Amino acid sequence: GDNDFTTRIPAALFGVGTIVIGLLLFRRYLGRVGALVAGVLLLISPYLLFYGRYARNEIFIVLWAMLLLYSVLRYLERGETWTLYLFALANALHFTDKATSYMFAGGIFIFLFLYFIDRVARRQWAQPRLRTFFLLGVLLAILLVISAAVVYREVKPEGVSAVLPETTVPLEVDPAQPKEA
Repeated sequence: GDNDFTTRIPAALFGVGTIVIGLLLFRRYLGRVGALVAGVLLLISPYLLFYGRYARNEIFIVLWAMLLLYSVLRYLERGETWTLYLFALANALHFTDKATSYMFAGGIFIFLFLYFIDRVARRQWAQPRLRTFFLLGVLLAILLVISAAVVYREVKPEGVSAVLPETTVPLEVDPAQPKEA
C-alpha cells in the first residue's frame, strides 16, 4: 500500500545504486583503491544519507549525474555508441527530474567544448595558418558571447527577468456567459 516505507523505497534503491555505480563503473578511472575509497565516501556522505531517506528527487539527480559523467568519460575513452545512448537517457531523465539539470548540462557541454578545442588545436594541420585563424575565431566567439552577456546585464530594463510575467486576465470558465464591461 501507500505508506511511508513504500514511498521511500525508490530513494533508498537509487542511493544504493549510486554507491554501486561509484564502486563498479568508475573503477577503470579511479583504480581499485580509488573506487573503493569513492564508494566508502559515497556511503558515508551526509548528502546521500540525508537525501536517500526522503521521497524527493535529489537522490535521483546524483545517479543521473554519475551516469552522465561515466557516459562522457567512457565515450571519450573508447568511442562506443552505446555510451551516447546512455548519455541521452541519463540526460533525458535528469531533465524530467529537476530544474537544475540545465546547470549540469551546461557544465558538461562547456567541458566538451574545451575538450574539442584542445583536440583540434593539438592536431597536425596541413596549413598552420588555418589553425591560427581557427583558434582566433574561437577566442573571438567566446569574447563576443561574454560581451553580449555583460551588455545585456547592464542595459536590461529594471524588473525584466527571464521568467514570463503572470497574466492578470482571468480565464473564461463558460464562453456562453456575456463578458463583464
